[in-house]
Amino acid sequence: MESGVLGMILVAVVVVGGGIAVKLLGTKAVLPQLPPFGPMPLQDLPKYLATQEPAIAWEAVRGWQLNESPPRLDAPGSIQHIVLTPRVLDFCSTPGGRLALSFNFLVAMIEGVDFQQNIPPGIAPPGHGVVTISTPSGRTLLVGSPALAQAIDQAVRRARGG
Repeated sequence: MESGVLGMILVAVVVVGGGIAVKLLGTKAVLPQLPPFGPMPLQDLPKYLATQEPAIAWEAVRGWQLNESPPRLDAPGSIQHIVLTPRVLDFCSTPGGRLALSFNFLVAMIEGVDFQQNIPPGIAPPGHGVVTISTPSGRTLLVGSPALAQAIDQAVRRARGG
């Protein structure tokens, strides 16, 4: 008898929890057709992703998971957007056309940001390059703009009191 009541409670929690998840996911809009690289309009970000604090930068990139080395820089990456706030750097994918958090780093924990512009032509727009973000957990590679690398580096300096 007790296991039957417990089972009903678990089913109720799953149903309620599932209903909440559907409602929360349904509140964010589907992304419009966006360019594959470059800065995105910060004023539009709240339509697509909730952040704890205002974003400093939002950029479309080609990126890979933590410690993943792509076979080529033009290979598909699982990360399509970066959102930077003063405290957190979010790495986002776009399943179903919606911005979704894949993973993030605390800005203060980022050990270094490097930008290398020497990538073969045709991989990204002119001026773009490889942004390497180093943390205690490893490194993450992105094809992005020098402005993004600079914004992350400045956020790291501010987070460390510099």
